Amino acid sequence: MRALSPMILIGCTLGGTAETPAELPEDHFAPMSAEDLAPLAWSAAWNVDGRAVVPGVEGEGGLMRREGMVAAQPAEPCGGAVAFEGPGVLFVPGAEPEAYAPPPMVAASVVERAGWRLAEILGPPEGVVPGGAQKDPTLHQGIRVRAVTKLRWNGPPWQAIVGERGDQVGVAIASSDASNLASGLVLRRGSSAPVEITVIARADLDGDGHPDLVIAGDGGGASFRAVVSVVGLEGEAVLRSFEEQPSLSCGGP
Repeated sequence: MRALSPMILIGCTLGGTAETPAELPEDHFAPMSAEDLAPLAWSAAWNVDGRAVVPGVEGEGGLMRREGMVAAQPAEPCGGAVAFEGPGVLFVPGAEPEAYAPPPMVAASVVERAGWRLAEILGPPEGVVPGGAQKDPTLHQGIRVRAVTKLRWNGPPWQAIVGERGDQVGVAIASSDASNLASGLVLRRGSSAPVEITVIARADLDGDGHPDLVIAGDGGGASFRAVVSVVGLEGEAVLRSFEEQPSLSCGGP
């Protein structure tokens, strides 16, 4: 069949401008405590001075990047924290190197519907949202669509959609053409600092045999890491971890 819609690739840009409220609505999540994160099989990697800093880890493993999992090569420690050569979003003990295929192009019509699905979980915007002279399929009700990624697994062909508005990062699981919402959740950042968002949906982190969704935001003021699993044939989005890190520095002599 001939493609009728223009094709675009969702990239990484900036966002986030509010503080996390003390009480959150259902299906909205603030960063977890250290106790909640203790039993995880992965650790957040924070990018500092060209190194991936992973406090408290031991042993060998893989460093997850947008292009794949690479062997974690030790670097000069960052203060008292372990660090590895180059950037990363997660450290996974015992992980083998693996190249990730680049995400496929996405039709503009699917991206536009993806914005509608995010609006279902984020709700209406506050105040008046300014309009634009030209239609932008990545923008809807003040929500910027950051990624539309097909989850490749032995089940329904879900689209994992990630977008942001203010301090909220929305994660929606939708049908393959983004016409129907299966589930969703909202990550509420505690920082107004802008971040560049990376979305990876290629690695099975929780061991259930299906790839998980890794969402990372990197910025000079504050960064975050989140892992979301899609569970069952109904496409339930389940948050596995969510961390936010203020600006880091390795210090000096």
